[in-house]
Amino acid sequence: DATQLSQAFLNLILNAAQAMPRGGSLRIRTAAVDGGMEVTFADTGTGLTEEQRARALTGMLSTTKEGGGGLGLAIVAKVVEAHGGQVDVQSEPGEGTEVELRFPI
Repeated sequence: DATQLSQAFLNLILNAAQAMPRGGSLRIRTAAVDGGMEVTFADTGTGLTEEQRARALTGMLSTTKEGGGGLGLAIVAKVVEAHGGQVDVQSEPGEGTEVELRFPI
């Protein structure tokens, strides 16, 4: 569903922008991999602690953003999984976050 995937990508872009209130960079990469493709969103934002990263995809993350609900990554994960894909989140506090989406083709 192109609309759902567009919304998931937009969520990741907005999360990255909000994690970089003083500016920074967001790289979006695509790559063909064995039997599928990857789309990676990597920002230079505030990053997540190990505990926050572990909880981010479950909707159990308490947001650190004013007005946020903490569900952005969980919604992304549900959309990606509904399309047969997987999500991996790597992050370091103060160093940024990388979200990798893997889809079968």
